[in-house]
Amino acid sequence: MRTYLIRRLLTFIPSMLVVYTLVFVMIHATPGNPWDTGDKPFPPQVLRNLEAKYHFNDPVWKQYVDYLGSIVTEFDFGPSYKRGITANEVIARFLPVSIQLGLTAFVIAFIAGIILGTVSAIAHNTWLDRLAMFGAVVGISTPTYVVITILIVTLAVQLRLVPTGGWGGILDRRIIIPALALALGPTASIARYARSSLLDILRLDYIRTARGKGLRERVIHVRHALPNAMIPVVTVAAVSLADLITGSFFVESIYQIPGIGRYFVSTVQDKDYPVLMAVTLMYAAVIWLTNFVVDVLYATLDPRIRLS
Repeated sequence: MRTYLIRRLLTFIPSMLVVYTLVFVMIHATPGNPWDTGDKPFPPQVLRNLEAKYHFNDPVWKQYVDYLGSIVTEFDFGPSYKRGITANEVIARFLPVSIQLGLTAFVIAFIAGIILGTVSAIAHNTWLDRLAMFGAVVGISTPTYVVITILIVTLAVQLRLVPTGGWGGILDRRIIIPALALALGPTASIARYARSSLLDILRLDYIRTARGKGLRERVIHVRHALPNAMIPVVTVAAVSLADLITGSFFVESIYQIPGIGRYFVSTVQDKDYPVLMAVTLMYAAVIWLTNFVVDVLYATLDPRIRLS
């Protein structure tokens, strides 16, 4: 098991190198430069001075090597071309907001998904099962920007329970709407996987043996069936966590949350290449880390993985 985890850790470096190369190639394949996106173009001499200052005139291979060297040796992604701050400062300022929002939505989705999936599996083929699965279909098929719009109109405009936008941290009531909007889709996915996995487990021989020994149904479900049903659920939950942290573009933009997702959209529009590179690599690192955590959780939930 230790050897396997070490091998997985060693895949981090080539994975990040591949992402860096792909983003670098796409950036340089895009026509134009970061300073030709405004309504009023810069004079030719000013553009030449800017390109010389930020080494846009260097050969592509030299830009690739120099920028990669600054990231590896100094963890420096360079200055933002449009904001007057560095790309590192952008990450430090806006990433914590997205992490707080994503983790809050994930906790809601995981708890609600496990409860709904478990109840649906136990009440298989009843009206409660059908109602829960209908809600799961609605949650999966409804886009996030539609959900948050409905929540804003309902909770903020009509009922006036929360403000229509802004951010005040995870303890502020303004987190209710964006967290619920982000959590709806993952809740539905986790519920469906939990229901399907638990139904398969409840049909196995050792569950029938436990019932034959006279164990209570609650003990059978909680101690014997649910832990073994969690392996596929952990997989989809990890993917959902990565999506919640890295994919909250619409929610942050609509609800005016100063997160990295909202900033990433404007970065692409402005061709702010250092920030674009920093945010993309950060997203890739988050996704890689969640996959690594899943591997560790597999070994925790299933002793057979440790033995193999």
